[in-house]
Amino acid sequence: MSPSPERTEHPGHPDPGARPLGWLLPLAGVVAIAAGVWCYQNPEAVPAVVRDAATVSGTAAALPGASAAVAVANSGHLDVPAGATPLPRATKAPRPLSAAAQGMARQIDQLASLPPGDDAIAQGRQLAAAATPATAPAFREALLSTTNPAVERIAIAALARTADSALVQALANDYGELPAEQRGRVLQVLEGAANPAALEGLSQIVAADTSEKRSPLVMSALYGIASLGTMESVDYLLRQSATDAGDYALMAMERVHTRQGVELIRAAAAGSKGHEQLTPSLRSNLNRIASAAEAKITP
Repeated sequence: MSPSPERTEHPGHPDPGARPLGWLLPLAGVVAIAAGVWCYQNPEAVPAVVRDAATVSGTAAALPGASAAVAVANSGHLDVPAGATPLPRATKAPRPLSAAAQGMARQIDQLASLPPGDDAIAQGRQLAAAATPATAPAFREALLSTTNPAVERIAIAALARTADSALVQALANDYGELPAEQRGRVLQVLEGAANPAALEGLSQIVAADTSEKRSPLVMSALYGIASLGTMESVDYLLRQSATDAGDYALMAMERVHTRQGVELIRAAAAGSKGHEQLTPSLRSNLNRIASAAEAKITP
């Protein structure tokens, strides 16, 4: 039996038995686009496991008219084309707390679970009194998230007493992210500042706002500087009084309540070293502020 002749191909004469595949590629593209559009318009018809896998892997099918797949940014949100509705950003991860702060956070949670009454009031006062710079981050978390009035009050009191420069600046950054009705919490903490270590942070909040009409955040920082009542904080306000923000600094100095602070204001009004160039009008205002403050200081 003679061997069958080998099949040969000649240039320009393809084997008639071979089936061309080139026509399948455009068809595959049409099918893929149609499937993508159908899934986009009917998301409920796509199995949840498929949708979840797409979310986790950060992939998305390109819509008709797009030249490439929609990219997923590392920040956790889709970089969608212009005109499309972006997906919500991922919720921020909880800030890590030290062991001391974690222990305080548990006690704050216990306070939140108590019914209103004398027990809740007593425990709240104990927690606020026990606050330290080390446990202050737990009170910050409570301040930003609680819906419990008792927890809100003790968080404000604890933070006003213990917050340092880093923490007051962190609260200033939190301010814009809070709902409008909760922003007053941050303002109360700044205005009641009692830790001298908060001065630098408060002054940086003031320096960051150069607008003609100072924001509530800046005014609260100035009031907090006055609340500190130290020689350094009052001297800062005196220097501010000779700048474009002089009116705001004078308003803040009306809240100085320490004897050494009032004496420093009085000395500046008399032309003490470093304040020789103050205008007569400003010296008059300082004397008025000092006299009003002296009347409020307990002998």
